[in-house]
Amino acid sequence: MFHGQFNNPQTSTGLNKIFYNIGYIVYDTIYRHTDIDTKDITINSENERGRVIAPILRGTTRAYLDRAKFGEKLNDMRQVMLRDGTVYVKMVGNMPYIVDPFNIIEPAYQDGVGTMAERIYLTAQELRDLDLDFDVFKEKHTVDMLIEQADMKNQDIIAYEYWLEKEGVITCELHLSTELLESDEQNKDEWSPYIQIDEYESPNKDKDGNITYPYRKGHMIKVQGRRIGFSIFELTKGIIENYNELMNINREKSLLDMRGIFTFRKGMNSRAIPQSFVDKIGLGGFLELERDENIERLPYQYLAGEVMTTADNLFNLARQVGGATAMDTGEDLPSRVSATAVMYSKQNANSTYDVVRENLGLFLEDFFENLYMPVIIRDLKEEDASKILGEPYELRELDDILVRTQVNNELNTSIEADGYANIDGVIVTSNDQSEDIIEERKAKLAKQGDTRWGRITDALLEGLKYSISINITSDSFDKIGKIQNMQTLMQMPDVNLSKERIGLRTMDLLGEDPRQFELSDKEMADQIMQQEQAQGAGQQNFAGQPLQPKIQNAPQL
Repeated sequence: MFHGQFNNPQTSTGLNKIFYNIGYIVYDTIYRHTDIDTKDITINSENERGRVIAPILRGTTRAYLDRAKFGEKLNDMRQVMLRDGTVYVKMVGNMPYIVDPFNIIEPAYQDGVGTMAERIYLTAQELRDLDLDFDVFKEKHTVDMLIEQADMKNQDIIAYEYWLEKEGVITCELHLSTELLESDEQNKDEWSPYIQIDEYESPNKDKDGNITYPYRKGHMIKVQGRRIGFSIFELTKGIIENYNELMNINREKSLLDMRGIFTFRKGMNSRAIPQSFVDKIGLGGFLELERDENIERLPYQYLAGEVMTTADNLFNLARQVGGATAMDTGEDLPSRVSATAVMYSKQNANSTYDVVRENLGLFLEDFFENLYMPVIIRDLKEEDASKILGEPYELRELDDILVRTQVNNELNTSIEADGYANIDGVIVTSNDQSEDIIEERKAKLAKQGDTRWGRITDALLEGLKYSISINITSDSFDKIGKIQNMQTLMQMPDVNLSKERIGLRTMDLLGEDPRQFELSDKEMADQIMQQEQAQGAGQQNFAGQPLQPKIQNAPQL
């Protein structure tokens, strides 16, 4: 359905069918309205220690995901979930990969990830490159024969990664299919359709340090008793088939109507006109007839209007099943449709989009918390310095955290090593002196612009407890509404909030860089002058003047 192909590509008359992929229209509409960006992934602290470290992790994770181009991977996950109904993501090393759901074998009743097998394909060279321990698995001869047959037949070798729990440890058994071997080898008494060639413990750990499966899965619409969820194309399959039948019949009848059906009355000595001869007559052609011969067009009635009305109704039904409105698919709305009807239709579509976003968000939260985030933290620790991205106010907070942690660590290290507190050979004897050092280093960091480079160490992450949340609410995607709310907050005089941060958040929602709207030198000078004038006006001599204006006609108590 997704690729728009027929099992039988021709009609009964030999005409090639055209596939009208209305399912893709619904799929693409839902895809465009369920976007989740890497900015929507938030790290939250679960303890006091985490509140200090979470801002650093947010900034470093944002930079890490940006470098890994995870936004593209995130879009691919959404595409697969909508197209196939279920998306499987597997961690291989430090990179997430999308697995074809039809290469996964697992119990249909299994909720979440557990015992499962993945079908993979290995070339002969890839099998040679595996570091296999044949002292444990005595299958070297069979593996050599498989490699030889794969080279000879230019085919891949089918392998299965079988993941299960053995004595409380999540383990992978690697099995090879022996179907490439010749029949005489298969007929031996000791022949087996599969051979085990390797076994190893899962290298993946969740946020609590427990060994976990390297897979996570998410469903567009979960179906009990089925491992694959409903996809857009499965939900609209019957409608798409019916629509294409009608449209191809309409096309065939339209061509027939343009060509026409003719009757020919033979004369006493004439022969029948072959169909091939009639087909070759072009526009403006003619036939020579005898006096007793006659050819005329056969009148018939084809209800094209009713067919197209039925097809339109089927398309509307497909949109309703997918929750996509006519406005969302780019269609012109009839003038008779009221604004209220449009609003209700939009709300109904939003509820469908919210369900898809929520299911995707739940999947991503589990994937990040228990599979990807531990890998990100490990990679950040292994690098000498990690790039940190963030808003200006976030970076100022990060500067304070990074510098204070660094200075405190240096002071503690010097006390243990030298018996007194010192930094770079300078003795530190007071808190004021250490604060001066902190402020000096923060000023140097601020000169780096909108990026920071900081070290993520074991000491910094000690005792960290975190959770991942995905910003999936419909309000978060209504940018116009959020911007209006931000503007309202800016105009409220009694709200004790930072107008600078509100402004920066508004610029972020608009997708604009706030630095390009900074005050010019002239505007900055004018602002300083106005402030000085206001301060001067506030120092006038009010001696002998009433503090309040006289209240006229005040009632007597």
